[in-house]
Amino acid sequence: MSNDNVRPMDQPKNPNQLERVLLAMLNPQNNIRRAAEKCLETFFENAACVPAMMQQIMSGPDARARQMAAVLLRKRLSVGLWRSSEKHWNATTNGLMRRLVEESVWPVRKAVAALACRVAKLTIPDGKWPQLLGFLVQLSTKPKEELRTVSMLLFRAMGENLGQHMVKHLEKYAKVCVQGLRDPAVRVRVEAFRAMEGVVGYLETKEHVEMYGNLIPLAVKSD
Repeated sequence: MSNDNVRPMDQPKNPNQLERVLLAMLNPQNNIRRAAEKCLETFFENAACVPAMMQQIMSGPDARARQMAAVLLRKRLSVGLWRSSEKHWNATTNGLMRRLVEESVWPVRKAVAALACRVAKLTIPDGKWPQLLGFLVQLSTKPKEELRTVSMLLFRAMGENLGQHMVKHLEKYAKVCVQGLRDPAVRVRVEAFRAMEGVVGYLETKEHVEMYGNLIPLAVKSD
């Protein structure tokens, strides 16, 4: 079958059907992948796609489908789509926090973290999702290296994308970076160093600069 004559896929009506479409996105056959892409283009036109994709992320049995759901939702989650799914906001943000802790497959967890950052970009400027910062602080103290790493990944991403808002919480942000720079795991220290860089362009006061300056000796020692 040529790429110009793609057999259409039916719109998924339940989690199993959606999983099949998501896995078709990984199919090496171009015609199958193209059909899945076209199917999902229509699927993402409806706000119901947000809870459907979150259901895959939360409980899908196939890690590949969970990762694909997180990646695609992050890419497609526009301001308009997010606003149209308002009744699902709490379930989405609570689900993301829970999945960041419970997900056992690292590539999936990273994809969920990237999605969480996208949602944060859509919510934090409006004063929404106030639980996120405290949640990330808690993650940064967990015994599992993967959870501490994902905390630093999100702090870094939020510093880069929401620096003007994160600098308002610079004392807490700096405290987490200090913990990260002192972490025994190299991966955590690397991400903590990168998280430091995320807010440097948003430092506004002498106190901010002094607080940031106190991190530099730790950063030098963390390599």
